[in-house]
Amino acid sequence: VTLWDYFHENSFSLELGKLVDSPLYVHYGPTDRTANLHLGEVDGAVLKGEFITAPAFLKNTRLRWASIQNGSSFRHFLAYALVDGNGVRRIPAPIHLQNSKLGPVSALVRPLICERHQPRINQHDELLLPTPLGWAPTDKDSSFDIATAHEEWCLDDWFPAQKDACWVIREAEDSKPLQESFLLMPALEPSDRPVFFTALFAETEPQQLVRELAALHKVSPDKVLNSPETMARLQSLYERVRDFPFVE
Repeated sequence: VTLWDYFHENSFSLELGKLVDSPLYVHYGPTDRTANLHLGEVDGAVLKGEFITAPAFLKNTRLRWASIQNGSSFRHFLAYALVDGNGVRRIPAPIHLQNSKLGPVSALVRPLICERHQPRINQHDELLLPTPLGWAPTDKDSSFDIATAHEEWCLDDWFPAQKDACWVIREAEDSKPLQESFLLMPALEPSDRPVFFTALFAETEPQQLVRELAALHKVSPDKVLNSPETMARLQSLYERVRDFPFVE
């Protein structure tokens, strides 16, 4: 059980086996809203897994530190947010749930399929992470309005370790306006599906970045690679972004 449901109905959370929640601040202090689950108690909820995220840098909405616990397994990594993971309810799915091969998932999820890497806890994707919120309010900021909890599709630490520098989200064949379905794949992987989003890594050296982007757009990289001025600017930007200090 993790996280929050969009209707705050206990029956939905029980059927889904997942709860998405956000911090609650009372008198500027955090309150543990998961206490209502009575984890580990008689007739209480059983913790199958837990996803926790926190901002890596408040002004950067793409990066967040993520911790995932799956039984005795635990991993901590820097996640890269891609797109909002939720949309409108899919028809003719039941009002809250839609069936999958692994179990029920929310009818609001915008599906994303990655054939190379798609870790899950039961039927719940580990690439679909709760969006971290800002710091708690202070007595000088009593007008603090906490954002509604939601989820985003993210890249985890598996992706930067691959040889591919550029990844793309493409629209799947069953994708339609407001009810999108996505495919996640390397930019160099052949596909005739439209590109919805392109993800680049700060660790990627300029030469590889230029080659993969050129291949994605089916143009020659030679003009950029053979331009000392352009490559010098890219190298300078690469060094600044690559070495940006993040504090956990």
